[in-house]
Amino acid sequence: MKIIVKRVFCLIAIFIILMSAFFIKMYYVDERMGIIGKDLSIVIYEDEFVGYIEVSNPKFRNDSRQIWFDLWFENKKLIDYMRKNDLEIKPGRYCINQCDRFEKVLSILEFEKIK
Repeated sequence: MKIIVKRVFCLIAIFIILMSAFFIKMYYVDERMGIIGKDLSIVIYEDEFVGYIEVSNPKFRNDSRQIWFDLWFENKKLIDYMRKNDLEIKPGRYCINQCDRFEKVLSILEFEKIK
C-alpha cells in the first residue's frame, strides 16, 4: 500500500512540475514577444537618425508607439553589429518578421557608415 501511495504522489508531483514549467514558458514568451511570427513594417523617415542606441529603445512618434526593432527577437545581435561597425540604418520602409534570423534581416536592411 505504501508503494502505491508513493507512486501516486510522485506522479502528481511530476504533473504539477511539468504544468508549472509549461505555463511559465508560455507567460514569458507572450510577455516578451507578443504574437510570435508577426510581420513588422518598420518605417525610418528621412529626418531620422537610427543608430544602435535608437534600435535598442522603443519608438514613439506623435505620442503613439511605433512598430520597431524591440519587437524582433534577435535585436541584440543587430545592436552589437551596428555598434561594432559604426553603422546607421538608411531611411526607408522595411518589412521583417519577428522570427526572421539575424542574417536575413541584414540582407533586408540598408546601412551606411555614421559620418
